Formats: sequence, C-alpha cells, structure tokens
Amino acid sequence: MYKKITNNCYDLFYKVQLRARAYIFFVCRGLKFKKIGSDCKIIGASELALGKNVSIGERCWIECVKKYNGFKYNPRLIIEDNVSLSCFVHISAVGQIVIESGCLLGSSIYIGDHTHGATSPSILKCNEKIPPAMRTLQNIDEIIIGRNTWICDGVVLLPGTRLFADSIVAANSVVKIKTDRPALIAGAPAKIIKYLD
Repeated sequence: MYKKITNNCYDLFYKVQLRARAYIFFVCRGLKFKKIGSDCKIIGASELALGKNVSIGERCWIECVKKYNGFKYNPRLIIEDNVSLSCFVHISAVGQIVIESGCLLGSSIYIGDHTHGATSPSILKCNEKIPPAMRTLQNIDEIIIGRNTWICDGVVLLPGTRLFADSIVAANSVVKIKTDRPALIAGAPAKIIKYLD
C-alpha cells in the first residue's frame, strides 16, 4: 500500500514538473509546449513554429541553425499539433523540416536536413584534411514527416526524406526515402517493406 502511494505521488510530481517546465519555456522563450522534459536544449527558437499540445521528453536537442562556420542559413522547423517526441531526440534544421500533426517519435532519433561535407569523390578529396566539424554544411534538402507517422527508436532521417501520412519507420532505420503512400519502412539503408493502405 505504501509503495503504491509513493509511486502515485512520484508520478504526480513528475507530471507537475513537466508542465512547470513547459510554462517556464513559454514565459522565457514564447514557446508553448504541453510538456517538456529536463535538460532540453532549444536553439534558434524564433525559427520554430510550434502547434498545440506538443510534448517533448528528456534531453531533447532542437536546433534551427542560422549561422555555421561563417555561412548564414534560413532555417524553418515546423512542428504541428499533437506531436510527441520521446527522450534524446535531436532535430537539426538549416533548411526546412516539417513534422505534421499527430506524429509520434520514439527515443534516440536524429533528424537532419544537411550533412557536414559532401560525399562526392571530388569534394571529399578537398574535405579530407578538414575536420568534419569545420566543413561547410551540404546536401541541404527539406524533410517532411506526414501526419500520424510513427518513428520508432534509434531512427536517423537524412536530408530529402519525405514520409507520407500514416507511415511507420522501424527501429534503427537509416532513412533517405520518398513515399507517396502510407508505408512500413525499415533497414539501413531503409527500404519500403510494404504499403499500409
């Protein structure tokens, strides 16, 4: 009985903490989250368009990169209504990333619309002597995650990915794919396993 009461008190305290953090973000940054976990980092908040009832878990890192290594960018990150991000999600935008309404993102996900240096042989030779963090950002291409898409744990979404509404991306997939129908996507590199319509 005591353990149950203690667990209920802890659960209530945790929920209050999530909402309190969300309120502080609203007051300080003008971003109105439903819930926000601890140790979250949001960079370039002015370029983030946030819908209603968006929840993010512990230690998420959301960034709209306006300047990198002397280059300027015009990032736009759109997170629509009722989107839920679990813990350790990293989203990095220098172009545009759209997460449509109702999406569920698992833990330890990376979504980036760019790379640190190109991989074509001619450019790679130039980049060989330059550390990756010092290379120019390249391969910039919009990412769109259609409504009600479920992205499982450990997924990496690469530049140019466009997922149709109601799709599912299996855990640990590395995705650079465009779909025009709801699909189950899996693998590294990811492929369409089957269509869901």
